[in-house]
Amino acid sequence: MAVFAALRRSPSAVVRNPVLLVPILAVVVIQLPTVLLQSVTPILASVASLVVSLLFVAVVPFLQAGLLAMADEALDGPTSLATFVDGGKQHYVPVLVVYLAIVAVNAGIGV
Repeated sequence: MAVFAALRRSPSAVVRNPVLLVPILAVVVIQLPTVLLQSVTPILASVASLVVSLLFVAVVPFLQAGLLAMADEALDGPTSLATFVDGGKQHYVPVLVVYLAIVAVNAGIGV
């Protein structure tokens, strides 16, 4: 039942703190050139996709840690991008280890 309580509180937290959407929009902007290249030059899009994927292996754990810190703070009051950066720095290594473990399991299943 904790999930239902969290789902009730989440929309109001996002409305009170629209800054929560800034890191998500940054990820969309990073991926946008790859999506646009697919219709123009598929080979170049493949190379760009590989580069972005490698970049994401390093960046996604920081984004996840920062977003979780922001979301936690937003449930109780206002939050800021400083919380995002602090949370990303503080929890980067543990989230990276788990993220790499998930990537390894997915690669093993894929093979």
